[in-house]
Amino acid sequence: MTRSDKLARRWRFRLNSAAGLLVAGLLFESGPDLDRAVSAFAGHAAQPACDYEQLREQAVDAGTAQGWAMAGDCAVSIGDPATALEAYLYAHTIGGMSDGETLYVLRSIGFQAEAAGDTDRSRWAWDEAASLSGSAEDGLRAARALRLAGYPDRASARLARVDGAALQGPVLALYYEERARTIAADQPREAAIWMERAISVEDAAFRHFDRGLWLERAGDNAGALAAFEAARQRDPQNADIVLANAYALSRAARHDEAAILFAEAAWQDAANPTPREEEGYARAAAGQRSGAALAFRDAIDRHHGASSAQGDPVRLYRLRREVETLERTFYATGYLTYRDDAALGGFTLPEQGTFESQAGLEAGWRPEALYRAGRGVTLYGRAFQGLEPGSLQFTEDTLQLGIGARWKPFASHDFNLAAERLIAGGDLARDAWLLRASWGWTQGGDWNPVADRWAYTSLYGDLAWIPDSPQFRSAYVSVRHGLRFRTGEGWAVTPYLTAVGQISDDSLVTRERLEAGAGVMVSRWFGEDRYRAYRHRVDFELEYRAGTGDTSDQNVIGRIVVNF
Repeated sequence: MTRSDKLARRWRFRLNSAAGLLVAGLLFESGPDLDRAVSAFAGHAAQPACDYEQLREQAVDAGTAQGWAMAGDCAVSIGDPATALEAYLYAHTIGGMSDGETLYVLRSIGFQAEAAGDTDRSRWAWDEAASLSGSAEDGLRAARALRLAGYPDRASARLARVDGAALQGPVLALYYEERARTIAADQPREAAIWMERAISVEDAAFRHFDRGLWLERAGDNAGALAAFEAARQRDPQNADIVLANAYALSRAARHDEAAILFAEAAWQDAANPTPREEEGYARAAAGQRSGAALAFRDAIDRHHGASSAQGDPVRLYRLRREVETLERTFYATGYLTYRDDAALGGFTLPEQGTFESQAGLEAGWRPEALYRAGRGVTLYGRAFQGLEPGSLQFTEDTLQLGIGARWKPFASHDFNLAAERLIAGGDLARDAWLLRASWGWTQGGDWNPVADRWAYTSLYGDLAWIPDSPQFRSAYVSVRHGLRFRTGEGWAVTPYLTAVGQISDDSLVTRERLEAGAGVMVSRWFGEDRYRAYRHRVDFELEYRAGTGDTSDQNVIGRIVVNF
């Protein structure tokens, strides 16, 4: 083979390389498809092996642009865009090439500079190439290079001068894609339409992916999900595409399917806790309490392994609270309330801040079959009994028992409907049905792992009705607002303001009260471990209230509440 034959073969190799780099340049546009860009370069490694250092030495000795161009082709074939760029730049600096050779070198600089992250040099090279050739394709690439270099207005103006009718095949698809990308920031829906045109010419996973992102931004969640699913069909192993599908399925409330894809993404990236967290939330929303708890436990392990537990303790505590809530099926609450103005009266309920001193205990069970995804049925039993006025002695014949079911229909609201069979444990208690509706909202009630102080607000409203004779009706509302101060790990002191209003009618007498005042609460959280947040809490409360209605003008209330 003569030297001229060798040179001809190498120039043909360069043309083949350019075609491959065209594909690579397209694929580098989208983040999720970077692996495909690498594979495009790797494909050229199958070309006859070359020795870059040897070709470089020959280029130095010969001092010709063609020698440096061949060295650049070799660097392309081994996947080294930075080295290839350097060689092509030497070729362009030396010059002495035909217009065709110059155009080839400029295009090669444009491709390799983009691959190496040198967008300004890529912009220069494509501008020179477009000026030399006058072709629509080079003009398109010059517009694209302007956009990648951070000149969107100039890119849009340059793209407007490109004659799309002169393009076909993959280059036409790129033209439609550029039309999409130049307007995506402000017109995501219109960008999705242009990208759909690009897909109709040349289908690619990354185009479906980006189209899905734009539709999502435009508020078309159903269209985004369809686009993400199309992307996944074409590239099922791409982690970003899998995650996009999972999030889209979650937004569509297809939590079972979303959980499966989050689990797949977690398996693909074993060190990242986020997919496992999202899997946990998806399984919890799907009612898979055990599976959700396992996912959160693994996410906690990943946080510890990545040392992010120290960097984001609030996030870690939230995960531990999720585990504690999901794994808790039984609970128990005990309380003791003492009022210095207590007097024996008619029927009272512990939820309604009783007129009298009282002690009680409630235990409940949330079976997984009946309580899922933050809503469902809780079965409970309880007992409460009044205390003698001015004493901690139990009042005879006031023991009240109850067995009931409480239904929470909404996951995001603490609204409950309950039916309870009251069972008299003494002559002053009742055998009757109690129906009730209650709503509560609390902010800052849980432990804060990082703050020295945080706001605490609690709202509670309750409607109760006993239809049996004598009928009993009651409406009750209370509000608290204060500031928690950390006094030690698991300890907080909370001064607060409070107001209580109630009206009740037991067919014999109507009682009303309106009280307002201030109090202080000392709280102790305990019972935590690596995976579960604090499971138990004891509150010691002391209040002073001024009131009107069927209570004394002033009263002092002490209360102990234990939550297990």
